[in-house]
Formats: sequence, C-alpha cells, structure tokens
Amino acid sequence: MKRSLFLLISLLLIVVNVYGQDTYGIIFNGKKTSDCTGFNQRFVKKSKEISFGVKREGDRLFLEVTDKNWLVSLFKNNLDGVAIDVIPKDHFECDVELPKTQVRGTLLKPVYKKLLNQRIKDNGTNRWRVLVGMVPNELRSKPLEFNILFLSNKTMCQYYNIYNLDSYPWDLLDMGIYFDTITYKNDIIQKSDAKEKTSYKKLNFVIPFEKNKSQYSAIDVKPIYDSLNLTDYDISKISINAYASVEGSTAVNKKLQSERGASIIKALKSYISNDIETDVSTSENWAAFFRDIQNSKFKDLSSLDKATIKKRLTGTTANELESILSNHRKGVVTIYLTKKIRFENLTSNQLVQRFNESLTKGDLENAQIIQRALFDKSLKSGNPEYINQLEIPEQFQYANLSNNRAVFGYYQDPRYALISKNKLLKILEYAPKNKKVRYNLAAIDLYMHRYNFEEIDINDLRKDIINLKNYGIPQILVTRMILNLNIVKAEKLQRAKKYKEKDQAVSFIKKMYKNIPLSNKDYLSLAQFLTYYANVQSAKELLQPVVEKVDVNEDLLFYYVNLTIVNDFLVKQQDYRVILNNAYAQNPQRFCRLFNASTEEGVTFQLLSNEYLRLTYCESCK
Repeated sequence: MKRSLFLLISLLLIVVNVYGQDTYGIIFNGKKTSDCTGFNQRFVKKSKEISFGVKREGDRLFLEVTDKNWLVSLFKNNLDGVAIDVIPKDHFECDVELPKTQVRGTLLKPVYKKLLNQRIKDNGTNRWRVLVGMVPNELRSKPLEFNILFLSNKTMCQYYNIYNLDSYPWDLLDMGIYFDTITYKNDIIQKSDAKEKTSYKKLNFVIPFEKNKSQYSAIDVKPIYDSLNLTDYDISKISINAYASVEGSTAVNKKLQSERGASIIKALKSYISNDIETDVSTSENWAAFFRDIQNSKFKDLSSLDKATIKKRLTGTTANELESILSNHRKGVVTIYLTKKIRFENLTSNQLVQRFNESLTKGDLENAQIIQRALFDKSLKSGNPEYINQLEIPEQFQYANLSNNRAVFGYYQDPRYALISKNKLLKILEYAPKNKKVRYNLAAIDLYMHRYNFEEIDINDLRKDIINLKNYGIPQILVTRMILNLNIVKAEKLQRAKKYKEKDQAVSFIKKMYKNIPLSNKDYLSLAQFLTYYANVQSAKELLQPVVEKVDVNEDLLFYYVNLTIVNDFLVKQQDYRVILNNAYAQNPQRFCRLFNASTEEGVTFQLLSNEYLRLTYCESCK
C-alpha cells in the first residue's frame, strides 16, 4: 500500500529584501499585513487531513491538493494566488554562502484566482492539481526543490518548504496464525517499492572490546553460539558493526575495528560447518560519546566539531575519560537464522504417506511433526497441493491438525481467507471451544473486514474478539486484535471523511498500544499510520524510546530522523546529536542522502540552512 505524504516546513515571515530578479509586484516587506488577516484565518482552518505539495512532470510544475474545495475557498480575491520558488541545491553547497533572502531561488510568475480555478483538474484518488509554472531552462538539469508562496492581494502571507518522508506500507499489527503455536510473519521492514522478501529471524548481541585487543578466539564467542538454540534454525548470515571509541586516528580506529570484526566472525565460523554470508562495518561511536559526557565535567566538548574534540582527547583528558570511552568499544553482532526443514530428504508424497500412517497408528505427536515439515516444504516450494492430501478425520481429537490444514492457505496467501474461514467453521461443528480455531476465525474476519472481502458486522466482530479470552487466548493477543480493529475503523472513517470519529479511533490506538510488546515492523507500521493520520507528534513519541539505542533497527532510526530533522528546536538539543551520530554510524550513505533534494529521495537540501546540520553534513558527508 503506497502512501505519498506531503509534509511541510512553515517558514516564518520576516522583513527582507529580494535582490536581482523580477518579483512580479509581490509585496514581501509586510507593509500591507491587513491583506493577510482574512487569508490566514481561512488557511489555518484547513483540516489536518488535507495536504498539498508541488509535483514535477517533465518541466511542468503542478500544485497538488487532496481537497479541491479547500483550495478554491482559500482564494477570495482576484489577486489571491500562489507563486513557486524554484531552488537549486547548489545554493546550499558547503563552500557557498547561504542565501539571505526570503525567496531562495528563482521566483516564477504568480498564478492568481481566475487562472487557478480554470486550470484545476481531477487527478484521481482524491487528488486535484493545477499547473502553476515551468522549470526555467537554466535550472532543468540541476537538483531542485519547489517552495510555495501563498499570496493575498499580491502580498506573501505564507511560505512553505515541502519535504519528503520515506513512505512504508503500514499493516495491521501482526496477529500471526495459530498453528501448534502462534506463528508470526517475518519481522522484516520493507520499503513500499520493495520487490523481495527474505525469510529469516535475527538476533543481536553486544561484545565489549578490550583496549588494543583485536584477536578473538572461539572461547570468546562460545556464549553467543550456545544461546542461539540451533535445534530449529541454521545460521545464514553474520553481520558485525564494530564501534571504536572516538579518540585517536580515525584511520587507525577503522583498521582496528575491521580486524576485531573479522576475528569475531572467524571465531563464530569455527562452530559452523557450512559457508555463510558475512559482513563487517566500522564506525566511531560518536553517538555514545555525546550521550555519556552530558553528566561529566567534559560536557562542553559536545558543542565542538569532531576534529577539535579529537585534538582535546589526549593526555590527561583521555585518561580521565577512559572509564567512559571503554564502554564505547564494542561490536554489535547480528546473526540471521533460517528455519530448518525437517525430513528435508523426504519428498512431499512420502511426507503425506507418513502422516497418514501416523494417524492410523494413533501417533498424533509424530503426525504433528510431519505435518509441520510438509508445511515448511510447501512454503518453500510455493506448492500447497499436498496439504489437501492429508487424511484427517473430522473428530474432536484431530481438531488441531484440521485447524493447521485449514489456515495453511491463508498463511501462505491472504487471498485464501474465505476458503480458510469456511474450513474453520466446519471444524467448529465438532470442536466448538477450540481456542486455535476461534483465534484464527477472528483474525481472518478482521482481515476480510479491512478489505471488504465479506460483509462483516463490526459489533459482532468486536464481541468475537473480546470473547477469545473465554477460550483461553491471552489478553495481550486480544488487545492486539482490538487495536487492529480500531486501525481498520480509522481507515474506513477517513475514507468516509468522518474525521471526528476517525480521531476518536486514533486516540484509542495511541492510548492502548503501550499495553503490548511491539516488533520492529509493528513500530514502523504504527508510526507510519499515526503520521498519515496527522499525528506526527505521537509518531515521534512512539519511536523516541527505541531510537537512542545503539543497536536500534536502521529503518526505525531513519524514519524517526525523517520525522524530526526539520525541527530546528529539536536539532539544537544535545540528545538529538546523539541520534544523528547513531544514524551516521549505522549507514553513512543513507545519512548523507537525507540532504538530497526532496525530489531525489532526500528529506530536503534546505536542511542545510540550519547551522548545526550544515556543519554535520559538511563534516561527515563532504
């Protein structure tokens, strides 16, 4: 589900001059501010669900909005309209003096009320657009952004910089499918344009590095290997982010960390017979450094650039800070595990035969193991035909096996939801209190209600979910379903433009999600959901506790940075410097892309008007 988000930086109006270009008679100096009073009153009444932005198609620029009536009602007078400020990135390069004017680039000719109303067209999917200008010839080959001037009686009343936020597909909180146990989908965060998935689970470990030690033996990593419990999984990949403390030469630190990472991987591989993929990345642990000096007498170091800090971290200062620096030398080891397929040497036909023989003998325990092996093989091959060859009597004692078979199709492909539901209803006829069947029915009904696969009464569905606890389903799983029910409710109310009721559903979600554990995918889906429904502050609060950890999921960290990096007040805070340095340490290339044009997968290069962000970018990315 691709979501395109228009997010805005509102730039304060200030008294400035505009040099060297035609300003088409627009008034910038605020001498006629009374012209803006009525306009601004109409503007601030904009529902938070309404968004707007500038879209480029070839060299044509369109103002695109999600509510035509709002745009039309905004312009009352003939000289009310919009003008586009076309801004090239080279105005913000590190060796260029920043623009001192309100108009930062090339101002295009304004488009006023009459022409706006004539040009506005339906662009489908609740969007309307109006042609507002062309990219100047001399700028067409450059990275560009497009700020919007809103005008009333030729007076600039609002000036907006549109920025880009990475869009992820949000989904319901993962409810899993109840086979023998609750089985969840892969906890993988996926960009909305991703083409592939990888089936794995991953575990993180932290190894402290001793000063000047670079070689690690098998005995050093044995506790990690012993904790993996490789009965059901094989190791498919080992990844290490090796962090150095910040004192000393960056080149020496990088070499030392590479040696440490490679040594740990070699030690781990001594326990493994098959070849596995490995990678090592290195970085200096600036995030932890800035965090930990805040309560020390060296806190003033945090205001300095990194090169100056390194010069200070010698002699007595380095010795006094060693108790802090020693905690920053560490390796974050990520081990990716793939599920073992039992009876891999047997064909699907042979597994079906053994399963049926086990049932004939009354060996339900072995039948359950064989059924799961057949499921794993069918998932891997993408061929479910053998599942239907399992001969399971329609009797109470076999209900769990029948349940597994009934929901396999839905687990493999949600489009089988209705088929799986009908099979589960059949099982209820002879096992009406089976908790696994009841749970799966509720989960499938919730899915079908979301996508309108079947007419489902929402009140009946809510009762079914609440009653799950009477069949032995833990309250925490019931709460997840209730949250999902409200996510679906909010989506449907949004489409119906019942914004007040939608806000009530969102408020319930914000109140209740704190009562359940969240996976990485859950965090990102929920943050994306809150952002889309104009609860950006709530999305920040959701992610803030997890993004300060050095081993935070990379996508969660960068989503939080995307949400917050345009906030000048927040960027000034020392805690935020910790988060930015953590982002740079995890993925320097991705961090530097934040400062690309919003039209080229960046947030906005106009971030570089912020002195601290400019210093960080020029220091780290150039």
